[in-house]
Amino acid sequence: MLARRDWMRAGFVGAIAALQRGAAAQSFLTGVSTGVQGEDGLRRVADELAGLGIHNVETSGSGTRLVDLYAGRAGELKDEFARRKLRLVGYAQYSMMGEAVRRKELVDLHLRIGRFIQPQGARYITHLWTLPPRTLTAQDYKDFAGNVNETGKRLLGETGLRIGYHAEREDVSAGLLDPVMESTDPRYFGLVADVGHLQAGGLDPLLVCKRYRSRIIAAHLRDFDPMAGASGGFVPLGKGVINLAGVIAFLRESGFTESVNAEGGGIAASRNYMVQQLGLEL
Repeated sequence: MLARRDWMRAGFVGAIAALQRGAAAQSFLTGVSTGVQGEDGLRRVADELAGLGIHNVETSGSGTRLVDLYAGRAGELKDEFARRKLRLVGYAQYSMMGEAVRRKELVDLHLRIGRFIQPQGARYITHLWTLPPRTLTAQDYKDFAGNVNETGKRLLGETGLRIGYHAEREDVSAGLLDPVMESTDPRYFGLVADVGHLQAGGLDPLLVCKRYRSRIIAAHLRDFDPMAGASGGFVPLGKGVINLAGVIAFLRESGFTESVNAEGGGIAASRNYMVQQLGLEL
């Protein structure tokens, strides 16, 4: 029989272990976000991800869109990913969402993408706003909101996918984030919180995540150092000033269930930082 002191020590150690297990639990998916060029580029990235034990990826429409690259061959893409135990969780798309005359074109495009990526396991489309570098008017925001609300409503209704705003550095520094979020319908338009771009644009990423937590459909982990001019300020994870651990802790504690993807700084280095420093499960 254990002495009282030994029993108490055993209970204390057990309690600490339980806390550690609780802290290690995560309810969200973890992977990377990366652009690819063509089928060969996609295979090379897929092989690298598989070799690193990464199972989730968000990719983009850089070059030729996947829906066009694999037109009529969606099963081939699914097989390529399945062989490597990969899942396409999201897809990034630049769009001229601010032009009201393009509404039907935008809805049709996103439905075509959604129908293609949803069977691949995807949950969302990351929206990057292609817009001219100018001050936006109230009508511009109204036109944007009308486009994304209609696009998001149709996309959600037909495919179950959501669309979210990826505010880049220029968007953030121009003060677009809050007006865009305030003018759009939370039911149909969310936020893809790229912490690097938020920091580079002058905002506190953790505060943004807290403010818009109910609308975050995915997060991008990226680091930023204002002194690293040669790289535009973006640096590998852990080499910048962003409180990445704080962001992850908040997402854990708030029960976030979507995707957290590292972007930039090298896939292998990002993978190691996420696992070793942030305690994330891939």
